[in-house]
Amino acid sequence: MIKKKTFFLFNIFWLSVVVLALAAPESLSPKEARKVIANIPGFEFDPDLVRIQSIDPPKNVGRGGAIVEVQFTAAFRVEKKDSWQVAEVRLGNGQWEDMELITSAVRNEKIKRTKERLEKISLALENYYKTKGSYPQVRDIVALTDLLVPDYINPSIRTDLWSNYLLYSSDGKTYQLQSLGPDKKTNSGDEIEVKPKN
Repeated sequence: MIKKKTFFLFNIFWLSVVVLALAAPESLSPKEARKVIANIPGFEFDPDLVRIQSIDPPKNVGRGGAIVEVQFTAAFRVEKKDSWQVAEVRLGNGQWEDMELITSAVRNEKIKRTKERLEKISLALENYYKTKGSYPQVRDIVALTDLLVPDYINPSIRTDLWSNYLLYSSDGKTYQLQSLGPDKKTNSGDEIEVKPKN
């Protein structure tokens, strides 16, 4: 007997999102903002379906960016396996995209970028070691970055791509520097870490 999957379509009309647009706020018109948002790679759809709520250039965006708040139609196809899960998503009148592919790509990119952050801190630690003859013996990543910035690393790096604080400890001769990884749990096996070069 073939087990059937249960599907239903769930539409959200006027989904409100915040988008970082890398263009100078004074030069980003509503028409340009609609085009940028409707052409997100993998989610292309008709720009006329995007309604701009606001274009705000807050000071903390930096890089000549702006926050664009918009509304548009989104649809989610969910299916029931053990529990209800989103299987596919469609923005505007674009094509359906597989949610598993999206989450996998995001997860892998976050792992890659977290490793890059750890490597930058590791390089700063090695330079500190060459200057001072030992690794910093501090209580946590906040105290570490307070010590390393700006002479050894700039800007400060304290979190991974899941917005969790990185973990640091040292006895002066060696150190442990890691992220808890995607599941945000200790001793789960998906931690991301770098080891001392010495």
